Formats: sequence, C-alpha cells, structure tokens
Amino acid sequence: MKYTVDSGLFDHNWFVLSEDIIIACVQLVLYGVYIVLFILAVYTLARRKSAGKKLLLGYTWAMAVFETVQLVLGLVALWICARFVEGLVKQDVTGDFTSQPELVFLSRWLNTAQTIIFAGNNLVTDSLLLYRCFVIWGSNWRPVVFPGVLIACTFIIGCIASVDSSGVIVVPTTLFRLPYVFAALTNLVLVVLIGGRVWYTRQDARVVAGNELRKRYDTVIVMVLESGAMYFVVVVLLAIFASDPSGVTFDILESIAMHIVNNAPTLIIVRVGLEQNIQDTSKISPTNEARNTNPQPRADFSADQPRSPCA
Repeated sequence: MKYTVDSGLFDHNWFVLSEDIIIACVQLVLYGVYIVLFILAVYTLARRKSAGKKLLLGYTWAMAVFETVQLVLGLVALWICARFVEGLVKQDVTGDFTSQPELVFLSRWLNTAQTIIFAGNNLVTDSLLLYRCFVIWGSNWRPVVFPGVLIACTFIIGCIASVDSSGVIVVPTTLFRLPYVFAALTNLVLVVLIGGRVWYTRQDARVVAGNELRKRYDTVIVMVLESGAMYFVVVVLLAIFASDPSGVTFDILESIAMHIVNNAPTLIIVRVGLEQNIQDTSKISPTNEARNTNPQPRADFSADQPRSPCA
C-alpha cells in the first residue's frame, strides 16, 4: 500500500527525529560515564570513615536518581517523536502537529517534567557545593548567604520557566534565559569562595608545613576550578542560545548540561577518594614505617587545613 503525506511536514519531523536520536546518543554516552563515576564514588565513600560520609552518600544517590530519570525522560521523548513520524506515514496525515493531540499533550508535559527535574537536580548539586563551602569557611554562615539566595532564585525561576513547556502560559524569552544566568552566577560565586578560601589557607600552610602540603592544596584548587569550569561553560552557552529554545544547538547543550551537573561533583568525590587511598597506602609503606620508628614532633595544623570541597 502506498502512503502519501505532506512532504514538508514529513521532512521536518524526520529532521526532529534525527535530532532526538542524536540527543539520546549524547545522553547515553554521558550516562555511561556517570555510572562509572557513580560506582567509583560509592566505593570510595564506603571505605572512608570521616565525618559527613552519610551525607555525601545521600547526595551521591540523589544525583544518581536524577541522572537516571533524566535519561528515561529523554528516551521517552525519542519514542514520542518516532510515534508521531510513524503516524504521519500510516495515517496519511497532511495536517500540522495537532493532528495527533495525545502525543502533543504528552510531549508538552514531558518537556515540563524535564525542565523541573533539571532545576531540582541543579538545586541538589548546588546545595552540595554550598555545604562544602560552609565547611571550608569554618562553619561560618555569612559567606554562604549570597550563594544560597542565588541557588533559591535559580530553582524558583527555573520552575516558573518550565510552565512555558506545558503550554499553560507563554514565558518571555528573557525569563527563559534567567535560570541559566543565575546558575552560571551561582557556580562562579561558589567556585571563587571555595577556591579563594583554599588558596588563602594554602599560603599559611606553605610557611609552616612545607611543599608537600602545598601540593595537596594545589590539587584541591585545580579540582574545584576544573569541575566549576565544566558546568559554567555549558550553562553560559545555554544562556546565549536560550533565545531559540527550540533550536538544535540549545537542545543538545541542555542534554549535556543535565548530565554534566552530576558528572562534575561526582568526579570530585572520586578524585578525592582515590587521592586519600593513595595517601593511606603511602603511610603504611616500608619506607614510611622506617621513618616513623622515631617520629619527630610536629605542629598540628588540622584546624587550619580546609577539607576538599567534596571530602
């Protein structure tokens, strides 16, 4: 049997389907990377006996849930688009997208769910970074007030902007861009506060404890900057391309951001855990055992040493 469809509509939706396939492939690759990081993070946290272990495990599992839900929603979006293209062929549809209202309804609310979950995921990862900032600043609440307000604003504006996806109201492009602007600003402020505090403490530790401790501080600073830059660059690009939220570039960037927001903090947890395991191994090496036979007294600088952002 020969089916006839409007060629322009058919070509357009094949293009949309191809776009969703690319996005799904990107999400699957990033999810695969995350699963490896998640397993390593849980493994390293399970071996630790330091304070805050349960809290970090809770954050890690929460990010895993968000990551998995976002992947499932992305695959459902691909299925919806494939069903619509199939409907064009089998039903000889020559009208517009509203010719399949049940798919339109599901697609709109799926977009809303994806946006809200992304906002919630961002809230969880930013609150983790805020907590580490609070700890590094000696449990002082004053430095975290401003980034805390930014985190709340990012979540609230993100939820408001998500209403546009359901078709209930039409959100101005400026408001649609604001969540990404606030997310980038929040990320920048927290990275500066954490990295600046570690660098400041590093200056004092270098004078008292020497180069070995200074290198540990340098490692922490590099990890903070790298993880912050990963997410910051993607979010800034999202804010730039938010003027065309239905464009291919924006959709791909958003799918990347939905996974980078979890990959970056989980990578820090893994690197900190692996570094601590290496240090623990070096402490029990034969060379160190010989050196520690007659240990020399040294000052205790633990109170001055900020822990890693995800330690």
